[in-house]
Order: sequence, then structure tokens, then C-alpha cells
Amino acid sequence: MEALHDPFRHEGNPVTHALVAAMLVVSVPTMFWGRLNHVFGGIGEMRYPWQVFSSAFEHGWPGFPLPVHLVLNLALMFTAAVMAERLLGSARFLALSLLAICCYWLTRQILFPLQANGSSVFIWSYAPILLAAVLQTRRAGGPFGEAYRQATGLLFVMWVVVTVALSVFLALGGVDPVSAVLYGNAFHLSGTVAGFLGVALWRGHVLNRLRKGAFPQSGWDRTAAKAGFAIPLLFGILLVGAAIGWI
Repeated sequence: MEALHDPFRHEGNPVTHALVAAMLVVSVPTMFWGRLNHVFGGIGEMRYPWQVFSSAFEHGWPGFPLPVHLVLNLALMFTAAVMAERLLGSARFLALSLLAICCYWLTRQILFPLQANGSSVFIWSYAPILLAAVLQTRRAGGPFGEAYRQATGLLFVMWVVVTVALSVFLALGGVDPVSAVLYGNAFHLSGTVAGFLGVALWRGHVLNRLRKGAFPQSGWDRTAAKAGFAIPLLFGILLVGAAIGWI
């Protein structure tokens, strides 16, 4: 079904690009100026009210290097996020990303003092959108094409490979196996819940775009594309504030 091939192209993904820009604005300077961990990060004492939001764009934690974490999440942004934005449209995609960050905040409150950095808290919300597309393609029959294989592979990586790897990583660090699975993947689970809420709200919209093989941007989508770039701009202002000593 060739309609699934188009969402993997990188054209028409302005909110994905805005979120990637925010990840880079927050994470790259932290590699060279560790104090930013206490300005943007979500591990340790949280001094500023924006840190629950900014920690979703910060990367790295004790025992897991920031560059590795960032590169892995960027890879998912340019695969899973690209397809999800094409399937949803930019407005719904931005709404889903923000919903996932809200679910992350709520999970932190429930599981306090569980802490984290990383964009996987919203990247995991895109997996159910991919699942809806994969299931629709299977039902349609015919040749599935490269997009079907990539989407299926991404779901396996996100829901199986990463889940097992994180659980093993924590278990080797001395965490009991049950806690390693539950707490090591708690924020991925919160993102996934947000994603299934998105499927419940917008499944018909996604399937309609798949059937047509067309992924137009509406007026709301164009507005969301502009609004999305307020996120890296905000972090840039905070970065300047930290550099000149206001923060």
C-alpha cells in the first residue's frame, strides 16, 4: 500500500523540526556547561518551575552519557516523529506531544521522587499512531512497502528492545528486576498512554489520510508549525539568561 510510504519523507514536518531544535538548544550546551543540568534537567533538586517541561528536552543521566542518549532520541525523531506528524498533521502532532509531556508531569507527581531526562517521554506517544497505521495497512492487504517495514521495526525497537535494555541496565545497577521494569519504563509508559489517547481521538482522521494517500497541512497546522518554534526560542532565552547570570 503505497500511501504509507509518503509519511516517511522529511518534507512538511515543521513541528518535528521545532522539537529537534529544542532538544539541541537544551542538550548540546549542557555537554560543555554542566551547570545547565540544574537549569534545564529533571534529575536532582529542581530549582525552577520550567524544569519539568525542559527536562523532556534535556538528555543524559548518571551512568548514561548525554551524547548517546541525544543521538538515540534524534534517530527516533527523524523516523517515528516524522511519520506521526505526517499522519496527524502538525496541529494534532503538537497537541499530542504536549499531552505526552503533561502525562510525564503527572507520572512524576505520582511516582515522586522518580526523576528523568529525555525526549522519549513524548517520542513514545508516537508509537500508537504508527501502530494504527500498520494495522490499517495489514487490513488493506497488498504490497506493504518500505514504510510498513520501517514502522513495524520501529515499534519492535521502542516497545521491546528499549524496554528490555533499560530493564537490564537498571537491574545490573542493583535495582530489583520488578522495579527495574516498572520504574525504568514508567515515562515511556506515560507517553504510550498519551499516544493511545491520541489514537482514540484521531484514529478516523489518520485512517482517512492513509486511504487518500494525501497529507495536506490545514490552517491550524500552519499555525501550529509557527507555535512549535516558540519552544526552542523559549529555551534559547533561558540559555542566554543563564549565560549572563540572570538565572
